[in-house]
Amino acid sequence: MDQSGEMSARTCYERFGGWNKAVEAAGYDPNADPPEADREDLLNEIKRLREELGRTPATRDMQEDGKYTATRYFDNFGSWNDAVREAGFEPNNRHSDPDSLRIPESDLLEEIRNVADYVDGRPTAKDMIKYGKYSTKPYYNSFGSWNRAIEIAGYTPFTGTSEDIYSTNELTTEIQRLEEMLGRPPTTEDLSEHGQISTQPYMGRFGSWIVALRHAGIQPTEIQMRRYSSSDE
Repeated sequence: MDQSGEMSARTCYERFGGWNKAVEAAGYDPNADPPEADREDLLNEIKRLREELGRTPATRDMQEDGKYTATRYFDNFGSWNDAVREAGFEPNNRHSDPDSLRIPESDLLEEIRNVADYVDGRPTAKDMIKYGKYSTKPYYNSFGSWNRAIEIAGYTPFTGTSEDIYSTNELTTEIQRLEEMLGRPPTTEDLSEHGQISTQPYMGRFGSWIVALRHAGIQPTEIQMRRYSSSDE
């Protein structure tokens, strides 16, 4: 479908809730689910794609040419980048690299267009994290917002409760991931250095970092309580 169809497989997935469901709705018997795999199998598939592509694969490489779905990696490793690291490679996503702040705007805009082609439409910030080379952080750093970035790239900005706003679950899950990685309640600096989402969506959704931590089920430290006063946030 991605190679020869008039729309992407993702469009069918989102409309029907899964590729197999779309196939059934069209009157066909779905293909069998991919075989179960242990962590070693999943890592070996990353290594195979790395050798075949000559670069570290992204999630969309696995979706298009890999044996397993990207979801398998999220379920087994917590994130695609963690799986890539365990396979022995550096992730393509450069959100934790200080040099990511210096990514040329032309490269950022070109990657928006690449992701738009892949998802067959105007890309959301979540699409960039899932399928693109970069996190959303360089876009906020360079353009101030995701909407501004996609507008400059030639797409109509989202309005109202836009699709590029992360769900509460996605925001809190990222905080929980950071807490598990660091072994302590994360700070906004931790989010900037290690996170996949910038601070802006948190401030827009929760109003403060303290409230965001509590929504994630994490009790802020006394130092954080003093530091993140309402006037500072």
